[in-house]
Amino acid sequence: MMKKLISIFILLFVFCNYGQAARIITSFDIARWYLDADLVLICNVTHTDTNTISKHDTLVEDGYHLRYDILREKYNLSIDSIIKGEQLIDRTMDSIYTPDFMSNYSKLRWKKEFTGFDSKGDSIFYVTFKMYSDYNDDGYFRIKSKEKHLVILRKTEIGYVIDFDTECDSWILDIIQEVKLKGDDYFSYFLSAQSLKPEKVSIYPNPCSDVLYINGIQAKRIEITDLNGKTQKLEIQDLNYVDIKGLKPGAYVVTICTDNKKWTQKIIKE
Repeated sequence: MMKKLISIFILLFVFCNYGQAARIITSFDIARWYLDADLVLICNVTHTDTNTISKHDTLVEDGYHLRYDILREKYNLSIDSIIKGEQLIDRTMDSIYTPDFMSNYSKLRWKKEFTGFDSKGDSIFYVTFKMYSDYNDDGYFRIKSKEKHLVILRKTEIGYVIDFDTECDSWILDIIQEVKLKGDDYFSYFLSAQSLKPEKVSIYPNPCSDVLYINGIQAKRIEITDLNGKTQKLEIQDLNYVDIKGLKPGAYVVTICTDNKKWTQKIIKE
């Protein structure tokens, strides 16, 4: 029996720590959340509770039970500044929630089979477990660190709910400022980059390792961001030559800005 329990705990640990594929958040996502938001804050955050909204135990076709909980996390916010929304709200908000999400740690399938009786006449059951990995746990509205955060909120029937949060770094403030200035034109501004024909611009080599060359355009500004939209801090002194030795290997987006247009290309740093 003890071996069986140990095996179950090992499986649960592996399941909890299995590398789930996180959604990649783009600047378009952040822009839409900001524009639809009722309140955007820079604040310090304290997690206060995890509420179980409902529990599920469903018998599925193969005889297993599908078990999981629907959770909602609760936070207190201590507000530094209000970027969007009512300026007269209390500087402390104690009932901020995440959207409901499905817990991944308790989501498993189990099967209980009667195998006979023991010496005391008590029923003996054999229980088998299977992990169920199709869970719903979006990390962009759950606050895990104690750093200062930018939090995008919308008002619902249960109060303010988090659409997005991130540690308050310069890259997110730059995006928010640009969206504040452009509004819905933010989207068309980026899409208009397609009017710059790719054949007029060359970014090479790609894949690259140490240096990136840019030809065929009179750039005013060059930005390199990761696939989460976070700007990489590089010293760019020559607009035709970028030293990228400081970048970690991976995929990036190079954005070249002229006076009134943008052009982007994905690159791979080896």
